[in-house]
Amino acid sequence: MSLDHAFYVEPSSVLNQTFTLNEDESHHAHHVLRMKPGNLIRLLDGNGIGYTGKIIALGNHISGNIIDMHPQYGENTIPIHLALGIIKKDRFELALEKATELGVQSITPLILDRCIKRTVNLERSRKQVKVASKQCQRSFFPMINEPAKLNNWIMATTNEIRIGCFIGSEMPISNVPKLYPSKSLHIVIGPEGDFSEVETNLLTKNNVLPVSLGPRRLKSETAVITALAVLNEFIN
Repeated sequence: MSLDHAFYVEPSSVLNQTFTLNEDESHHAHHVLRMKPGNLIRLLDGNGIGYTGKIIALGNHISGNIIDMHPQYGENTIPIHLALGIIKKDRFELALEKATELGVQSITPLILDRCIKRTVNLERSRKQVKVASKQCQRSFFPMINEPAKLNNWIMATTNEIRIGCFIGSEMPISNVPKLYPSKSLHIVIGPEGDFSEVETNLLTKNNVLPVSLGPRRLKSETAVITALAVLNEFIN
């Protein structure tokens, strides 16, 4: 039963084939899920390692033994990084959750010309990513970077494979993994109203590959889900 749920274990709390959970995770396991000594438990350290553990002792800090270690548990074989124009809070949070479920390694909120919002609650966003990672049982919790301007993102990713989802592009995004097999990918998606003409020209000038998500205009959060779902079909 217990492997249906995953718990965060701090990397420093795994030692000599034993583990200890913090108070919050212990409370959830003990008082909400009613787990008992002898139960197997799925553990995720947020840095790319999953564990199968066996509970030995309950209390404010549940402890037990490590049975198996699973490097890169629940992770894609190829890293994908997402840069997303800042959108309204509820829609941005939906995009965060789904991007996490679909395996992104990092998320960079972008401050773009047509962004209605220009700030992000990073603490809240990081908590949401942690919750989503546990729910979908992936061992690496995506990084949420500080909001950046487009030019700064371009400079930071100069030597990377970058793709941009532009309205009117002709090449399907499904072609990208064929062009760049086994390469990590950086994908950029605009806000409501898409990129401005200046931003589109800047991205194109800096060799960001324009790709299509189909013939319809998609909301930003829908574009995130669509793009990542298609890429997942080809890289896993």
